[in-house]
Amino acid sequence: MSQITLFPRSTSFSEIIPLPASKSESNRALVINALAKGTLDNLSNLAEARDTQTMIRLLSENGPEADVLDAGTTMRFLTAYYAVTGAVKKMNGTPRMCERPIGILVDALRALGADITYLNKEGYPPMQLNGFAFKGNREISIRGDVSSQFISAILMVAPLLPEGLKLQITGALGSKPYIEMTLAQMKHFGIEAKADWSTGTIEIPKQVYRLQPFAVESDWSGASYWYSMVALSPFEDSSLELLGLKEDSLQGDSAIKAIMEPLGVKSTYTGRGYLLTKIPAQDSLAWDFTDCPDLAQTICVVAAVLDIPLTLTGLESLKVKETDRVLALQNELKKLGASLVEKEANHLYEVTGNFSAIAAIEPIETYDDHRIAMCFSLAAFGTPLRINDPACVAKTFPEFFFVALHVGKGIRNVVTDRFDDADFFRGQHRTRFQENRQGAVQFVAVADRNHNHGQGMDLFAQRFASGGKTVGTIELTAQRNRLGLGYQFLKHYISVWNAKTRTITLLKRIFSRFSKNGSVQRIPAHFP
Repeated sequence: MSQITLFPRSTSFSEIIPLPASKSESNRALVINALAKGTLDNLSNLAEARDTQTMIRLLSENGPEADVLDAGTTMRFLTAYYAVTGAVKKMNGTPRMCERPIGILVDALRALGADITYLNKEGYPPMQLNGFAFKGNREISIRGDVSSQFISAILMVAPLLPEGLKLQITGALGSKPYIEMTLAQMKHFGIEAKADWSTGTIEIPKQVYRLQPFAVESDWSGASYWYSMVALSPFEDSSLELLGLKEDSLQGDSAIKAIMEPLGVKSTYTGRGYLLTKIPAQDSLAWDFTDCPDLAQTICVVAAVLDIPLTLTGLESLKVKETDRVLALQNELKKLGASLVEKEANHLYEVTGNFSAIAAIEPIETYDDHRIAMCFSLAAFGTPLRINDPACVAKTFPEFFFVALHVGKGIRNVVTDRFDDADFFRGQHRTRFQENRQGAVQFVAVADRNHNHGQGMDLFAQRFASGGKTVGTIELTAQRNRLGLGYQFLKHYISVWNAKTRTITLLKRIFSRFSKNGSVQRIPAHFP
């Protein structure tokens, strides 16, 4: 398996950080823009997350099957999109995706007139969509306590219905800010809706989406990891400015500002984002994560490392995410000397621990879950830490270990046992990563030298410098039988690179020029 070993930082930091775009806003904008029959030119700052790129790919295809991979948002939004637009389409995904329930959404779409058949297990993907015939029913009900994405999926297609829609939300409503985000983005594209939260009803008349340009905000859930780095830094003068965050954000995860204050982080709006500085932390924290469940696991790790008792509610939806995140947290927090205890069934949880007493931490399992990988990596601010299968972060924050964790000290031993035959990339280069990066921060990713690679693999030994250009030479040994998983590793991280730089183009071009006879090629590499 691939691994990353992280080490504590020995100095303070003061950085300006450009954040990735919001996946939540991006995915909604893509569906709404498609319903308005717009092109991608109408949208700017779309997320580079795998979920969003999957959405873009599927909306551009006309095949008989939509394979969403592991993208739960894409599965839910596109099921509604294809159903109401009358598409004949098979909806499919990874094995884990096919274990995530979708029956609530399918029942609602069937009530409106969608012809949907389960192909395996009732209530779960894969499914066959066979068109749409309106049943004359403009009033339906849907549960609000499982996933707000079911509700958002229905709302976005509601204006296309012959008589519009009156939606009754039953039970407790979770993640309400995400529904408000959906309605706000719909309004931006010309759709009027009336929401009565006291009765749980939303009415949307039949309307036509109007094409409008839309710029996606930076991602507040991604910002949570940077908040955590400030909270966990042992240096009182550590600070970060996060660019692209709005003061009046549509994202529910902007609640991280309030959550992190008792954990020792002050947020100050700068006009271009938020400046994070350290303040004294409180002795304990209690928080209801009903409206921001994706923040819960990050807060659990921060509280565990700081030895701050934490009481949590609103974790119910975490059990049906990419993995059962409650169980994953319980398993991995033990390695930090902490525990997540369920005090009231499916309601109240407590985190307690003694992180300072841990001499060494066992490798963290990630369960193919991006948020588990990212939140537990934060513990490396306290002690060396190894993360198994770190590539799962590509789902929402593909730059995480190459960009975010440079604030930490370093990244080493990126590859281990499965790279024994991967003598594929030698040499090193320097590159300006972002024009607005300040300072010179170095991190290194190298192969484990215990493996018999000759010189091994100095993979992207980089120095992020402000100003100047660098011209280098990349040497590749193109012996296909020796590339092994190493090629797949580098191929993955090509997709991580900022598309606005020529680095991503360059690496793709290099691999396309591999010779068939296994010879060594020297290709000049120019980096902006």
